[in-house]
Amino acid sequence: MKKLLFVALSFLLVSAPSFAEYTKYTVLNSTPGTVDLVLEGPFCEQHFLGEIQPSELRQDNVTRGICMLARIDGAIHMDNGVVVPLKYRSAGTTYGQFIVVAKQEDGKWNGKIMPFDDLDGFPDPRSNLNN
Repeated sequence: MKKLLFVALSFLLVSAPSFAEYTKYTVLNSTPGTVDLVLEGPFCEQHFLGEIQPSELRQDNVTRGICMLARIDGAIHMDNGVVVPLKYRSAGTTYGQFIVVAKQEDGKWNGKIMPFDDLDGFPDPRSNLNN
């Protein structure tokens, strides 16, 4: 019985990484500029998603394992040279799908990165993707 338990636990330890990982980071750029992002969690490797073009949906090509996301830093680079800073903070989330939104008010650009289901007063970018 002990041998069977040992074999079962060994199998779980070896196979755990294959099913115990969070989804890859996925980012939709709904802005008119190009987006660069660095995503990181505590004790985890940084993930860099760079040069995400307008209306592009980009998925990280590296798995994140069991790393919880704590911060995203980045920028929107507009064609006219304006750089709009981006920042997202969390105590630690398993969430991996984000959207970058931007709006211009009184000649000044404001940008935000947020979970895709939380548009928080920004226009829904899904309506612009079919244009």
